[in-house]
Amino acid sequence: MGKLLISGSGKGHPAIMTWWIYGIIGVALGIGCMYLSRNSVSFDYGWQSYFTDTSSKSANYLYYIGIAIIVASIVDAIFKSICISKTKIDVYEDRVEGIGVRKYFLMGNYRTQEFKLTLDQVANMEVTSSSITIITADTQYRPYVKNAAAIQGIITEQKARNRPS
Repeated sequence: MGKLLISGSGKGHPAIMTWWIYGIIGVALGIGCMYLSRNSVSFDYGWQSYFTDTSSKSANYLYYIGIAIIVASIVDAIFKSICISKTKIDVYEDRVEGIGVRKYFLMGNYRTQEFKLTLDQVANMEVTSSSITIITADTQYRPYVKNAAAIQGIITEQKARNRPS
């Protein structure tokens, strides 16, 4: 067992606030749909005009679409903030361990996956301002951490040290 060199966690990560802001925007859009469905509003685009009437069947559909947008926005913000706060990474002298989000996280895959890799299994790393993506031969792991650049530097340094000369 090697010594712990650096670690990072998704707790308190700025991406959590970003997803809550997206959730608030979604709630505002849903409220807008609900408002348009219950109030007579006219949109005139020159060659075609749209009119929502409170008695029309499409206005009722718009009301329920607004409710669905509100619920989906809140649920999405909750799930994504939980997933981001669960992520973590620990870099040891001989291995990398942690929990990351899955590849299609932004498209609604809310599951996290645990990983334990030797440094030889790490094929490549991509760093953004909010996360580090660890790429292996068959999959990739993305923990959200604030110190992603420092973690990438230490993993690269340890891989160079562990290479046989």
